[in-house]
Amino acid sequence: MKSIARRSFLTGLGAGLAALPFVPLLDPEAEALAAEFPKRFLVFCTTTGMTGRYPNNFKPSGGETGFTLSPILQPLAGGYSEHGLPIEDLSSDVIITQGIDMEAAYDSPSVGGHPRGMGVLLTATPIMEGTLFDGGGSETAGWAGGISVDQFIAEAIGMDTAFSSLELGVDNFGGVEHLRYVLSYKGKANPLPVESDPYKAFDRIFGDFVSDDPAALAILKKRRQSVIDLVRAELEGVNGRLGAADRHKLDAHLDAIRSIEKRLAAGIGAGCEPPVFDGGVDPKSDNELPDIGRMQMDLLVAALACDVTRVGSIMWGPAPYGSKFSFLPEMLGVDGMHPLSHAAAGDTGAQNQLEAIARFYARQFAYLLQKLKSIPEGTGTMLDNTVVLWCSEVSAPNTHSHRNMPFVIGGSGGYFDTGRFLQYSGEPHNKLFVSICHAMGMTNTTFGDPKYGSGPLSGLS
Repeated sequence: MKSIARRSFLTGLGAGLAALPFVPLLDPEAEALAAEFPKRFLVFCTTTGMTGRYPNNFKPSGGETGFTLSPILQPLAGGYSEHGLPIEDLSSDVIITQGIDMEAAYDSPSVGGHPRGMGVLLTATPIMEGTLFDGGGSETAGWAGGISVDQFIAEAIGMDTAFSSLELGVDNFGGVEHLRYVLSYKGKANPLPVESDPYKAFDRIFGDFVSDDPAALAILKKRRQSVIDLVRAELEGVNGRLGAADRHKLDAHLDAIRSIEKRLAAGIGAGCEPPVFDGGVDPKSDNELPDIGRMQMDLLVAALACDVTRVGSIMWGPAPYGSKFSFLPEMLGVDGMHPLSHAAAGDTGAQNQLEAIARFYARQFAYLLQKLKSIPEGTGTMLDNTVVLWCSEVSAPNTHSHRNMPFVIGGSGGYFDTGRFLQYSGEPHNKLFVSICHAMGMTNTTFGDPKYGSGPLSGLS
């Protein structure tokens, strides 16, 4: 019997599958189908650097496994976040790297170190020639020259969820006006805006699926179950028309539906609890950045737990970022982050203030990892099935360097060997992204512009 193409097979099943925004129809040929819990990928981008001013101040001391966290990274050792969440010692849940280069930035138009870095950061491809943007000088540029790694992964693991990916931001309201506002690209010259208003993000993600009315929630739950029953009936109805190979696929679909049904029994999904936001937070307030960031991170974690997406990102500010960070005691009376990054080389006060900002970011990263780790999945936690990449567009904001980039991986994704500090000597960041793709179950050997290297980054798994 002739095999039925997947697209035709799904199209022929009718309205039931299309009515399942919270019930992903998984590709039976993907490894993730057989797993009880899906793979997930998040990007945590802090613009204008994450090392204070000097990458070595970010660097742990010691060896690969017996390392001591730097003062900037100390929040990963445990404590409490600004939000009162107890943070465990997360040292064993991360891989800290140094010595990775974004070489594609140096083959890009010199449109300014920060915008150039943003265009290359997740695409690993030089930005395009063009006249769309300038960096205040004589040279101009166009958009990024390729798809970003989060969107590349979303095309593989995120196309059967309600949202293939979610792009959230903090204090970044520039839309797609310039390279410096954009982190993700669907493809060459195809930028994606971030949503920096957590209330709008909540409405988009959960607005149609939550209610304070118990009767409405009961109706919603019954409707979801009805849709599941419809999907099961449609799948079972074509069983007799399939060959052995397609029957195997059908059985895999039915197993997926049963797994989803179990997760829905306690709510929208396993561990799924849409956050509750009190009013009164101004998404554009510098003083409220910690609350805005917490809200956006809570949304990302809830979206993953509810399986409405498996890929997401949070971008803190445009690049360069000029926030005053006035909620930090060290920043009282300071003009802002970007001016600090260009203070005189011997200005130790400016360096201390930049490191205070970097520690703030480390606390937010720790909060995100802890939230993921607090949700049980099987014998582990959601963090065990997730990879979170902390990154920035420059290694040193005062020099706009794109070499010796620090990247931190949080969570193993069931693939990475965490709890290590790895030092490289100029490896291209393209290889890091190949490794992350492999952690998501993909088999590509290159990502971005292949001239910068192929294969995964050594030593991660």
